[in-house]
This record gives sequence, C-alpha cells and structure tokens, in this order.
Amino acid sequence: MADFRSKQDVIFIPDQAFRPINNSSTFTTDFLWDWGDGNITVVGPGQNPFVQHFYEEEGLYRVLLTASTNYDGIICSDTTSVIVDVQEGGFTRTPNAFTPSQNGPRGGAFDP
Repeated sequence: MADFRSKQDVIFIPDQAFRPINNSSTFTTDFLWDWGDGNITVVGPGQNPFVQHFYEEEGLYRVLLTASTNYDGIICSDTTSVIVDVQEGGFTRTPNAFTPSQNGPRGGAFDP
C-alpha cells in the first residue's frame, strides 16, 4: 500500500526542494517517484526511501508514488499522489565580500 505525506503545498524555485515526508507505505520494497516534470527517481530494496526533488520551472505538478513488492514472482503495486505548486521566488543571496570602491568610502551607506 502506497502512502506518503507532504507539508509543502508550495515550492519556491530555484532553491527549495520538494521533500515528501512520512513515507508510510506498507508491505513494499521498491519505490518509484514520478515528479510530474519528466523526472523519475527509483528507490530499491535496502535504499533510503527519503528523497527530494528540485523543480526547474513554475507550474502545478502531480507527484506520484508507486510502491511495489515482489511476492512469489508476482509484482504487487499501489500508487498515491499529491499536487505541488511550484513558484518562482527562491532565496536572495548577498555576497559576503565586496570590492572596495576606487573613489573611496561612501560613509557606510548602500546606494543601489
């Protein structure tokens, strides 16, 4: 049975990753994450089922989890999904080093 949760309804690109939490799928050994943007992550038996994904474009995406297991040669699988809203508006980075002005100091003020 496939089951996961997410606290993230909105993701801000380019810096924020979508991180599904609480993968509580039961009786499964393999996970296929379809991120809805053409990218897929496969997590096999014994691998860490906690994944993350960085989107590159804005939009609404359906994140689909297919959880499966091999039971006596028969592949059993189940799927579940959530919708994530990806928007532009990531973090602003400020440099921690500056080139001194050749005209001398400006009195500590910043003039964009």
